[in-house]
Amino acid sequence: MKVDIPWSNISNGYSFLTWGMLSNDFIGFHTKEYCDNYLEALQEWFPVEIKIAGKFYEIIHQDSVTAIGAFPIGLDVDRILSEVSEGKTVHYNLGVESLHDRLTADRKRKRHIFGGLEQCDYTKGLTERLAIFSHALNKMKSMNRDARFCQITAPNRSDNPEYKYLDAVLREEVVRINSRFPGEPVIHVDEGQGCRRENCGGDRT
Repeated sequence: MKVDIPWSNISNGYSFLTWGMLSNDFIGFHTKEYCDNYLEALQEWFPVEIKIAGKFYEIIHQDSVTAIGAFPIGLDVDRILSEVSEGKTVHYNLGVESLHDRLTADRKRKRHIFGGLEQCDYTKGLTERLAIFSHALNKMKSMNRDARFCQITAPNRSDNPEYKYLDAVLREEVVRINSRFPGEPVIHVDEGQGCRRENCGGDRT
């Protein structure tokens, strides 16, 4: 699809990009919020008509139509919500102790708990996150406070040498932090469903 540029409405790079996206027949956004933000920008800058078409929106512009919708990728949101609903517990063992029991004990001791759940990917800032936690924990210790960080990284592109290297770096950083502070402040779970392999977070059964 080709769209003519309404130059009188193009005032900056953002508006140019926003209008240019209408060259597509269909646009998918990661969340509904992103979708709504795009629609608001269009309405503010351009003479378009927007209609609701089921779960999607249709943008009518210059005798053309572009459909847009929200499509979360990578996560089964409904399944995850069902697993974390009230009354659900984590079934994962760290040696002879379950992860659920350890985190429950941490809460009883007023230990602050931080967590992350991502694929093992360079775009997630995983090593930077560990560095931030290490710095924050050092500050908290000076104020007689304690914390634990539970990072879950699902395997990703395990045949790629660069991703193997990232996985190795994460393991080394977890070991480094846990050797620096008592009480194993970082729990690192780096396995996917059905995978059973040892890592520096503990043993699985």
